[in-house]
Amino acid sequence: MDNAPSIVPLDAVRSRLSLDELCDLVDCCRPGGAVLDVGCGDGAFVRELRAGGYDAFGIDDATTAASCTAGDPAAAVPLDAASIGLAIIRGTQTFGRGVGSPEAVVGLANVLATIRGGGRVAIAVDETGADAVLTHFGLHVESVVAAEPIGLIGRLLGRRPRGPQVLVGVVPAKPLSKLEYHAIARDLAMATLQRAA
Repeated sequence: MDNAPSIVPLDAVRSRLSLDELCDLVDCCRPGGAVLDVGCGDGAFVRELRAGGYDAFGIDDATTAASCTAGDPAAAVPLDAASIGLAIIRGTQTFGRGVGSPEAVVGLANVLATIRGGGRVAIAVDETGADAVLTHFGLHVESVVAAEPIGLIGRLLGRRPRGPQVLVGVVPAKPLSKLEYHAIARDLAMATLQRAA
């Protein structure tokens, strides 16, 4: 995608979206549920989730935290297929050039392959447009939480939220296979590369 939105730290919208609000928002992540934090950094969010009773996993391409796995989501996500109820993507080098970049769509395919049918993915982005990438992967964009809400009048007037926002996408009841997600990622990456050429 041209001018693809970039992933931003979840902390950028944290003042509007606490851990409890995020879990209530997606309504699939209850204590005992499995959560993947992509871009876990120092692992504080993973530790917070675990302390709250969640089965939490973290992956980050630059982490040294004992509670997280160091790795690039574009290379692999070391979890079983359809084992996660909620994946939170909030920033790694893989997603640094935007949700629609070739590296990011491959990373997104790897993350999506770990989410069970009906599970959710929450992505913190800095501008509109990421919803098109999620729908291309067959997800239904369930909600958008903006750092700067536009209110009811703004929505009625067709205004779009500005600034950082969290998109929540729902994986279909029968999720795609990792191979199917990668076929979509390849198509998206090829389209991006062809536009750049």
